[in-house]
Amino acid sequence: TYAELWEQVRAVSLGLRKLGVTQGDRVVILSRSRAEWVVADLAILALGAVSCPIQTSEPPTRIAAQLRHLAPRLVIVENDHLLHRLHRGNERPLEVPLVGIEPLAAEEGSETTLVTLAAAAEPSADAAASWEATAIAIEPSRLATIVHTMAEDGEPRGVMLTHGNVV
Repeated sequence: TYAELWEQVRAVSLGLRKLGVTQGDRVVILSRSRAEWVVADLAILALGAVSCPIQTSEPPTRIAAQLRHLAPRLVIVENDHLLHRLHRGNERPLEVPLVGIEPLAAEEGSETTLVTLAAAAEPSADAAASWEATAIAIEPSRLATIVHTMAEDGEPRGVMLTHGNVV
């Protein structure tokens, strides 16, 4: 139901906030289309952070170029296969926290998934009310998402959409 979706979004959003994600931070989502993608996207937007989806079909070098361009605070990655593609295009290790939609066996020391993130949030009534007030107060002109295209020279070009654009 929409009420259940709202609860999932709030829990993941509060978990992201607990990891230090705040207004204006860029959070990459590297995942195929699935229900958890929607939850992650809405959780990011509700914090006033910027959702930055990357197409899973992009070659590893383009994924790496987009990551460099975005300088994300955190990366949400669907599974080990996509994590491998993400690492393959980068010349040096990522130095940002990773959250898996599925458990990431290939990432040593990273047991955080959307499910564990949401479970760890344990929102108090005050935290939930504060989160909802923040989500509702986001101005339509605030940056919501950056989607990328590639220019003819191979460099990523970010297209910026505001909350008003999304609505």
